[in-house]
Amino acid sequence: MHVLEVGCGSGAFTTFVARTVGIKGEVYALDIQPGMLMQ
Repeated sequence: MHVLEVGCGSGAFTTFVARTVGIKGEVYALDIQPGMLMQ
């Protein structure tokens, strides 16, 4: 499974999605605010 999360913010939901797709899946997370990606 491949997931694209646009507007990931701090990544709270991204970690949940990563656990859901497992080691065979891929998660791509993007955010326009660089500060949010640093959290």
